[in-house]
Amino acid sequence: MFLGSIARNHNAFPISYSSWRKIPKVYKEDILKNTIQTVLKAKFDIHSDVHINHVLKSLNTKWRDHRQELWHQRNDRTRTRDELIAMAPEGINRDHWALFVDYRLNSKTKEKECGHKVSRGDILIATHKHANGAFESDETKEIGEKIEAYGLTSSSLISKEISTTDSLACVFGSRKHCGRVRGLGLGPYPSKVFGCNTHLYSGTSSNTD
Repeated sequence: MFLGSIARNHNAFPISYSSWRKIPKVYKEDILKNTIQTVLKAKFDIHSDVHINHVLKSLNTKWRDHRQELWHQRNDRTRTRDELIAMAPEGINRDHWALFVDYRLNSKTKEKECGHKVSRGDILIATHKHANGAFESDETKEIGEKIEAYGLTSSSLISKEISTTDSLACVFGSRKHCGRVRGLGLGPYPSKVFGCNTHLYSGTSSNTD
């Protein structure tokens, strides 16, 4: 119970980090020194590396499970990105929650969950539909239909690959831009995804993201 309450402390361990190992070491050391050791020192010796590693592994598991629980309570696979962001849990910084939503909707994250490749086009379609399956607007409907048509005319493998010629790139066209990459949230930049020498690429950010 005690470690579980600490793992759910969103100020100590922000939900915006994509994984436990991405949380800065200083955050973990601060919790160990100023919270856990202070409370438990009368009962346990947690100064040894073995006990510290055990505590950190337990926090890792509880932090991951808590994130999963928050996500599955809100994601019914029909809600759009904006709808999910609007459902930020009480006590969690809204910007941190938005980063977490983008991480969960990231195609690479979905591939891990599904066990197969998910294209950027799949992500855009899934996150721009209402619960009844209808697109948010005529504009997103037109874009979604073009993406679906591309999938029918391309091999399943090619259409799922993230590239400058995938479904989003073909629908939105190429342009020179230094922003982020569509469908991959706020993290990856085009140079990282498409190569450090990429100058012209497709599917950069817009209001439809």
